[in-house]
Amino acid sequence: MQKQPNIKQRLQELSLDQLRELHRAIDREIEARSFADSLEAQMRLFMRRRDQ
Repeated sequence: MQKQPNIKQRLQELSLDQLRELHRAIDREIEARSFADSLEAQMRLFMRRRDQ
C-alpha cells in the first residue's frame, strides 16, 4: 500500500494558478462558514429574546 504524499509535498507540486484557485476556494469556505456562524448567533439571540 502506497502512502499518500504529505500536505506540504502536495502543495509544493501545485502550479501557481492551482495555488491561487485553492486560495480563492479557502476564502470562499471561510466566508461561508463565517456567514453561517453569524446567522446561527443571530438566531440564538432572537430565540433568547423571544423567550423573555
